[in-house]
Amino acid sequence: MGWITYGTVGLALALSLTEAVPALAQAAENSRASVAVIGFDYSDSSGELEDQSAEHAERVAAFRRQLRDGIIASERFEAVELPCVETSGCTRGSARADHLLKEAREAGADYLVFGSIHKMSTLVGSGRVDVLDVERDRILIDRILSFRGDNDDAFARAAGFAAKDIVKTLAEGETARQREAGR
Repeated sequence: MGWITYGTVGLALALSLTEAVPALAQAAENSRASVAVIGFDYSDSSGELEDQSAEHAERVAAFRRQLRDGIIASERFEAVELPCVETSGCTRGSARADHLLKEAREAGADYLVFGSIHKMSTLVGSGRVDVLDVERDRILIDRILSFRGDNDDAFARAAGFAAKDIVKTLAEGETARQREAGR
């Protein structure tokens, strides 16, 4: 009688696990990491006489949006916004690091993306894109970009390239962590 009871319980447990494991795997697959992309600092040492600060401010803001949208388009990530982005347009250069980290944690961000763009000449721009693991307070990605052009298309191409690189690099890191955990 005891064997039948244990057998019945074991069978019921096995059946429930058979249903639960795929559901848990699906839930894990559907859970996306959250990413916050704050404003990028901008500098211009091109020496051009015409004041283009308004145009550049618009391009840098569009770069941030396009970078964020490119990252979340992968469907591995969801976007979260830090309150300071809306209130002060915070950048790494304009806000204290501990304040940004606190806001990122409060917003539920897994990753914080920030950086800078520098106009070197009339046709050459460069930039830096960093990705911080918010939980560990550790830089995971530190990339230098260079791009040709000082127009909307050039900034959009740079944002698209950076987004693809971030998604690929974070995915490779996650795969490596999962392999290490399985050992």
